[in-house]
Amino acid sequence: MIRSLKGCRAGYERRAAWDNGSNWQNLPMEFLMSMTSMNVSLPEELKEFAEAQTKNGYSTPSEYVRELIRADQRRRAKDKLDAMLVEGLRSGDSIPVDAKFWNELKQEAMTKLAGRKKSARK
Repeated sequence: MIRSLKGCRAGYERRAAWDNGSNWQNLPMEFLMSMTSMNVSLPEELKEFAEAQTKNGYSTPSEYVRELIRADQRRRAKDKLDAMLVEGLRSGDSIPVDAKFWNELKQEAMTKLAGRKKSARK
């Protein structure tokens, strides 16, 4: 079944396939989350490049820019995780991590959780 979404972002109408009455298909993420606008000044060459990406799988230049930002967010999160792992490796002597270690860690966590639940009930 094909349905229209009216009133999405400044009165634009989008059409999307409704899959078995439960999920919208083929809707850009912008229609599923709150959006705001931002103007970006680009040299003509970059503007043309961004617009050309609409012929390479992106529906709008904005979609292309959003994907670039998301990719940068993922890269930065990975870099941060890598730095934290290196910091952990350099933080001191290692300890054996075996089944006993994980069981003790789990028991410690469960004890702390039980204590929090008791204090929350008071």
